Amino acid sequence: MQTCRSPAFAAVGEGNLPDEAYAFLKLIQLQKDWAAIGKTVREREDVAGDEWQNVQLYLRKMYQQGEELKGMAKGFAEPKRAQALALVEAVRAEARAADKPAGARDRDAFLAAQRSIEAKIGEFVDLFQDVPDEL
Repeated sequence: MQTCRSPAFAAVGEGNLPDEAYAFLKLIQLQKDWAAIGKTVREREDVAGDEWQNVQLYLRKMYQQGEELKGMAKGFAEPKRAQALALVEAVRAEARAADKPAGARDRDAFLAAQRSIEAKIGEFVDLFQDVPDEL
């Protein structure tokens, strides 16, 4: 008989979550942070240079988190899996492309990219919804 060396539960009250729940939490945080970045750039005409650098750093973080999102996407059954993987690749490609207008402080071009990425992240999150809209 084999024994399990690690507990089959997570100390949620201490901040520990199962891997899947933690990945989903990070996805929701990504969605919220990205919306907040868009709101800041949209509402403020005077975004400082160091803030644009922070946006570029966040874009890199988003790109890297794409690997984790791919893992989440692989948990779906077809056809959701293909749709999820396509969304992840689109988000990664657009995040990489958005680095250029962020670096150039091109507010309008960045905001166009931000809205597109935000919509795709929203679509990805919606794939986790299993309850029909009619209810």
